[in-house]
Amino acid sequence: MINLNKFIENLNVSESFKKLLLGNVYIPYIADGYEKVNEKEPVFFFPPMLIPLFVDYSLTKYKGLITHPLSNNRTSTFISYNIEDDNILEIARNENQFLTLMVLEMNMIIEGLDDKINSFCDEINYSFANEIDFYADKYGNDSIFFNKLIFLEDDLPLSYCKSIDQYKGDYPSSKDLINQKVVYSASSYEIHNNQLSFLKEQPSWFKTNVSLEKLFVNFLEAGEFESAWFTLNCRGWDIEKLAMSLEKLTIKVNNPTLNLISDNWLKNYSFFKS
Repeated sequence: MINLNKFIENLNVSESFKKLLLGNVYIPYIADGYEKVNEKEPVFFFPPMLIPLFVDYSLTKYKGLITHPLSNNRTSTFISYNIEDDNILEIARNENQFLTLMVLEMNMIIEGLDDKINSFCDEINYSFANEIDFYADKYGNDSIFFNKLIFLEDDLPLSYCKSIDQYKGDYPSSKDLINQKVVYSASSYEIHNNQLSFLKEQPSWFKTNVSLEKLFVNFLEAGEFESAWFTLNCRGWDIEKLAMSLEKLTIKVNNPTLNLISDNWLKNYSFFKS
């Protein structure tokens, strides 16, 4: 992406993690699933709220960051976006969890540690490779045991929770659970297709019989910028109208984070693969 690096430089994460996200760290064994997004074109579609950090071209899947700069009810979190089934799921709630899952994935491939994995850990200042190796020997990589995995054990991402009572975050849905308390601060992409029929209530931008463009204009004119943002990030937009609407919201609000997000998305959407 043209302006992705500018966004990464402004993230509130460690310098070593920024180095990884910028593509300056060699990733052993799992590199195909962590390609830099700007290495190939065209790219797959993503809604403006999604910052695509890595792409797996063979599986048509992004790993990235979801951020909602106009909402006080949502925090940024790491996600996986499967383009084919059109679902966005939370996979890590912070950089330590993201790195832990990467190292575990490497470990499972070679069934242990080696110089390549240790070198990767050194470059990203990750000092828990031995703990991951011990965990992998005992539990493998079945997510059912992630409540015993370092950095995840006390703060599971929603995708790995067995019940909503386990969850401490604010992501709206997993494949098996719905976080009803944040549905009105969510995009329809964040509600898994399996969970749509279980919604007790839903915001107007989830409804299929409304014009998203008209709804957006109403929210924008009323100064309801958070609702306008979530409307922009729903399934069902014509891409050209989405681009024009995003630009209108960005100009109206003039939020520094939204400016970076919008700049990245607007300068790249013409490359989206249909």
